[in-house]
Amino acid sequence: MRSKRMRERIAIAVIALLVAGALSACTSEDLTGAEPASPTAATTDQPTLSETTVSASTGPPSPSTETTAAPDPTTEDATTTTTPGPLAAAPPEPEPPPLRSEEIGFATGSVILDLDADDRGRDLDRMVELGASWVRFDFDWSRIESRRSDPDWSTVDELVIDARQRGLHVLGLIAYTPTWARPDGTSDKAPPDDPDEFARFVGDVLDRYGNHVRAWEIWNEPNVSSFWETGPDPEAYAELLVAASAVTREADPDAIIVTGGLAPALDRPGDEISPAEFLAGIYDSAPLDSFDAVGIHPYTYPGFPSESQEWNTFAALDDLRGLMVDRGDADRPLWLTEFGAPTGTGDRAVSESDQARMIDEAMAGVRDVDWAGPLFVYSLRDIEGGPADDIEANFGVLFADGSPKAAAAVVRERS
Repeated sequence: MRSKRMRERIAIAVIALLVAGALSACTSEDLTGAEPASPTAATTDQPTLSETTVSASTGPPSPSTETTAAPDPTTEDATTTTTPGPLAAAPPEPEPPPLRSEEIGFATGSVILDLDADDRGRDLDRMVELGASWVRFDFDWSRIESRRSDPDWSTVDELVIDARQRGLHVLGLIAYTPTWARPDGTSDKAPPDDPDEFARFVGDVLDRYGNHVRAWEIWNEPNVSSFWETGPDPEAYAELLVAASAVTREADPDAIIVTGGLAPALDRPGDEISPAEFLAGIYDSAPLDSFDAVGIHPYTYPGFPSESQEWNTFAALDDLRGLMVDRGDADRPLWLTEFGAPTGTGDRAVSESDQARMIDEAMAGVRDVDWAGPLFVYSLRDIEGGPADDIEANFGVLFADGSPKAAAAVVRERS
């Protein structure tokens, strides 16, 4: 009995000490005027994608311990909360989309980046209504990091969230060089001075968006001087591709890497290189594991895909495929990352009915082949305020006000 009473006294004494200590701590806070930290006190204005774990059983965290204190594993009712990152609202892409598919997407160019949130949302809704499964848009280095080491991700964050919330796969086009990273006197279409600097940016993109975007196109139309300003050079492009591929594979080994979509072109030294010659140059300079699909832009306007012309890249797809097979690359598909035709009154513009026929022939032409990935129609909607004689403003299958051209019905029926 004495032993039992002794244990009880010891227990009472321990409890008293604990209560006294708690009262002392409260008194100290009252005397110093300190306020207890709020649950959101350590949340930054620009949260990262990382998540901070907090023990909910111990009350509000203190600023000095929130990021280092671990939950007590012996506390049975301990729960955890997380600080959401900037893409918390974007559904993840748990598995890469298939390399080969009959799916349709829309290539938007940079225009979608300049729309306000309402217009952007309406355009993405229209894509879904027309049966699209994909959207391709720019992760434009020159816009995101116009100032070195001071990126602004806000517009692309919103666009990725909007696209993923609608169930669209994203093909991210990583391209274009900020002023500080390119030769003096050139535009953003010049390649960077240092491919490793471009690769560093690619790594930053993957770190931020890799859970939500699983397919990446490296540069745009590098076989023409309008997009490789220093003069198209397959060896230089291959160096950029290999550098970007290495960091992409490190961040996401299962990501789909697409070579920059090649423009229709003939062989004119210093100005343009035909898709076949440029692709052969890539094979000569880059290992096969640097990419998973070959990007191509097989425009044919003002002619039709079914017509045989020297400049008809769509009609030459079988020859391009033959080159891939000859180079031991039969397992990789061709992705048609842009195809379309302009209406309006400009040079080489076509009628609405001819635009519809061109898109119909192209979609039908790759429908049942085993070497094709998705086809991206360029583009969804004419540019608002664009003049009728500017072909670049009139590629949409919708007019600028959202009303349909004949091609919209073709896309919906073929999707």
